[in-house]
Amino acid sequence: MNKVLIIDDDKELCALMKKCIEQENLTAVVAGGGIEGLHILEDNKDACSLVILDIMMPDLDGFQVLQQIRRAGNVPVLMLTAKSDEEDKVSGLRMGADDYLTKPFSINELMARVNSLIRRYTLLNPTSGTETGIIPRRGMRSGIFPYRFSSFFGLPVMAAQSPYSMSRSGRRM
Repeated sequence: MNKVLIIDDDKELCALMKKCIEQENLTAVVAGGGIEGLHILEDNKDACSLVILDIMMPDLDGFQVLQQIRRAGNVPVLMLTAKSDEEDKVSGLRMGADDYLTKPFSINELMARVNSLIRRYTLLNPTSGTETGIIPRRGMRSGIFPYRFSSFFGLPVMAAQSPYSMSRSGRRM
């Protein structure tokens, strides 16, 4: 199951986001500050599929946290903040944020962005076995997703929709 780490000092907002994320059959973990968030991410680095990160926090600001996250890996980061200046947005994106959403925001837009970032991350960074819906086939892996995605020797490939199914031998059924 995909895990979302929420790093924000606003407890009420965190509770609301956690509830919405869990309604999407995802797991959400909340950290009340940057240092706590980095510790949680370190303990769950292989399980986190997304970090939602506030910029203005009391211990470390979101930009400092983002730098530490980028040094450690490539988990997607959605910056969520009241700072709506173009300069702040550009700085966050240049530092490695994958998306930027300003407060106030709609829950529908937040969840669309969360699902989009997780979908892209999990498709381009598949793990082993069936937990991601990947079935190995002689050098080719095909995802079991509503959209047709495959990878060929580890490279992502979008498969065209086809009325035909392929058997293991490669012949049309």
